[in-house]
Amino acid sequence: GATGNVTFGGLPANAAWDIYLYQQLDSGGSRRISITVNGSVTASTSVDASSADSTFILGKNYLIATANTDANGQLSIDYRGTGGDAFMFLDALLCFPMRP
Repeated sequence: GATGNVTFGGLPANAAWDIYLYQQLDSGGSRRISITVNGSVTASTSVDASSADSTFILGKNYLIATANTDANGQLSIDYRGTGGDAFMFLDALLCFPMRP
């Protein structure tokens, strides 16, 4: 699928963050999520999401990745749909600073 991007700036430099990305289907199935953060940290779901899912299921219709901001305090997140139906809706994207 086509790649989208969300960039967060003004964050502390070289700091670790947990990133949650959610999608929920309007119809159909065979959709998965893949993300790359700052060009190196990659995460993806491994199970096809389905419009029959009535809740968020880790590894199916949402994922969690941990990544560091760059030296300028940015998190650049590329996301795309994969699987048989390589389309996705980005429903929510949350970032939380990692706790020591």
